[in-house]
Amino acid sequence: MSTKHTGYVINDLKKLRGQRSFDLQQYQGMARLSFVVEDNTGPVTRGIPLQLFNVRKGYITQSFLNIIYNKLYINPSTIDVGYVSNQRTIEVSIFNGYFSSKILTDITYSDKQGITVSNVALPLLFSRLSLKVLSIDIDSHGTDSINCTISFHFLNAETVTLVVSGNRSLPLPLSPNWSHGITETLEWKTNVHQSQTGAEQRVAMRLTPRRTFEFQTLIHKHERRQIENILFQNYLSSFSLPIYSDIALLDREIKPGDKTIYLSTIGRDYHVGGNLTVMDDSNTIVSNIESITNSSITLSEPIYTAVLKGAKVFPIKSAKLTEPPKIIRRTDELATAELRFLFVEKNDINVNVELPMYNNFYVLEQEPDWSDDIHVSYESMRREIDNQTGIVYYSDSASRVFITQSHEFLINGRNKQLELRALFYALRGRQKPIFVPSFSNDCKLVDDATSEILDIEQNNMTETDLGGQFLRILLSGNRILYREIVNVKSNNKGGLRLLLNKKVVFMRQEVIKISIMRLCRLNDDKVVWEHLTDADGTAKINVTFREVRYELE
Repeated sequence: MSTKHTGYVINDLKKLRGQRSFDLQQYQGMARLSFVVEDNTGPVTRGIPLQLFNVRKGYITQSFLNIIYNKLYINPSTIDVGYVSNQRTIEVSIFNGYFSSKILTDITYSDKQGITVSNVALPLLFSRLSLKVLSIDIDSHGTDSINCTISFHFLNAETVTLVVSGNRSLPLPLSPNWSHGITETLEWKTNVHQSQTGAEQRVAMRLTPRRTFEFQTLIHKHERRQIENILFQNYLSSFSLPIYSDIALLDREIKPGDKTIYLSTIGRDYHVGGNLTVMDDSNTIVSNIESITNSSITLSEPIYTAVLKGAKVFPIKSAKLTEPPKIIRRTDELATAELRFLFVEKNDINVNVELPMYNNFYVLEQEPDWSDDIHVSYESMRREIDNQTGIVYYSDSASRVFITQSHEFLINGRNKQLELRALFYALRGRQKPIFVPSFSNDCKLVDDATSEILDIEQNNMTETDLGGQFLRILLSGNRILYREIVNVKSNNKGGLRLLLNKKVVFMRQEVIKISIMRLCRLNDDKVVWEHLTDADGTAKINVTFREVRYELE
């Protein structure tokens, strides 16, 4: 072997450069080319000749050169802009991976739809291994659906494409008439499969509920003319509807060029990628949300208009009219309009339910608003057989009734409303059950409780009364106990003796009321939320619960 520095261990390897495969010989499982080779760089020393046997084939792997280079890249290649309610600008980058310059000669659009590449003067030179950033402008005016493929054509190179998708929605400068409030409806969809015994299998058909807003607005003079024309010309379009119940006021003024605005976002329907609107006496600004904290929102683009502290800020969502608006013209310049919108975005929240649990089910602890009556009725699976000539025959395959009970919530404060909303989202309409007390004084205690036994006045409760096997015991100091009734017997005092599943210890004077508690579900997939004011104030919600068979859940 030569001591000349050739860059190769043996000169013969120069001949193998570029070959796909070649033969290597082995000695005792290893190929050794030299007996002594210095650790550092230097000449190769002649070693002892070896006998090499067992020919094996090896392969030279392909270089990464053609995997990474000699092609064009665009990043990102697809963009979902969500709902666009104002002028949007997005940026894409194109990288020339060739070792020679390439020229962008043309840009074509599958359906332009108010989308343009704004900062390009054709032809545009891309130097070798260079990257350029291009701006894509999306106009808020155009078709409802955005689905455009932008093709960038290069001379003597491949074409790269960008797919832009999303939806447009029109701003609607309206203010509700709060003297009539706002009616919000959340509607799930549940398939309830019921057996002859009353056992149920309930399947949720929607991941999130459908959400509608219904309100009345008062429009006057120029605003009336403007709104009537917008509704007439764009009745089938999507609108950017403010969530009026989630109003917040700016904590600081906005200076031109600011990207961060300061307000309370707790309990309000803001989400990253969504939109908001800032309103004062002279400006209505719509912007996209980039990030959120409890006390501030960072926007995707700066605001170039000064806005004073105290301006109104609303989250906005894309919505469509569910029916033609009802407009009543009071005078030649004054009118009222009744509008009902269905949100066409996902309606979800990420809030934990703050309720106690018993036997792995939530327990409703919000007392009903006793200013309105509580309606209780009984449902059964009774069937009537009547041949119109003989005696009417009735049969009931479940051999029991199921209690339905109305419950009206009167909620004050944003946090309380958010907790109740989280509960309804957890119940998913009729799908999930919850323990619902009667909130009435159903059992009158006659003696102190010191064990698993409760002595109560006679109320005709029997051991076969399967619907009332749980108790909610409310004690002084807002102490609450939940117990299961194991057995019911008559005592020697003319009353009843209840055997509970667990010991209780309290004085008779400590008991405020003992209520029967039943496992129930909502009787309807629809929850109607009446906003009397914004969510910092008062809302009224009226629902009905229906009993289910606890032993079969």
